[in-house]
Amino acid sequence: MKEVPKVYSWGDFVAFVNRNGNHDPALGSHPVVDAIAGDLLEQRLIRRDASARPVGPWKLPSELSKSYLLPAEVNARPAMKNWLLEWDPVHQLTPAEELAAYGWKGALQLEEKRIRASFKATGLRLPNTTLAARLWDYAKTNGIQADRGRVPSVEYIRNHVISGFNGKNPSTKTVGKS
Repeated sequence: MKEVPKVYSWGDFVAFVNRNGNHDPALGSHPVVDAIAGDLLEQRLIRRDASARPVGPWKLPSELSKSYLLPAEVNARPAMKNWLLEWDPVHQLTPAEELAAYGWKGALQLEEKRIRASFKATGLRLPNTTLAARLWDYAKTNGIQADRGRVPSVEYIRNHVISGFNGKNPSTKTVGKS
């Protein structure tokens, strides 16, 4: 019997884009999400059911949330390549799972690695003060609190999370492995 490929929900994809594109969903949709939704509507990307079988295009926006996707097909779309995104949900943890597995500091350090990688891919340098502000925003958005029950300040993040003298960052290779 042929193995059924693993598909992931539309919501998983949108969460990935928002997280890796440093996008606040309250500001509206991300351009990559719009492009992939258009590809599904125009049938340039196969919309699937939970069993990975192809289904017809969505007709109402509410049907889009019931779509399932194959990461390899999504990654082949021009919008993903243009934005230098690669969706690999097998090795993805949610911010809450990262917090539980690595603690508040480790969760912020994993996000630091993702932010640095996205800047490096574009050839841009990222000052630590700007990185600390982004990490503070990430912590605030995802409810990541330090030991005293508060979101750590930008200065605290810059001095105690980003600094290379405070221990080894959790390896992103270990994320998602059981």
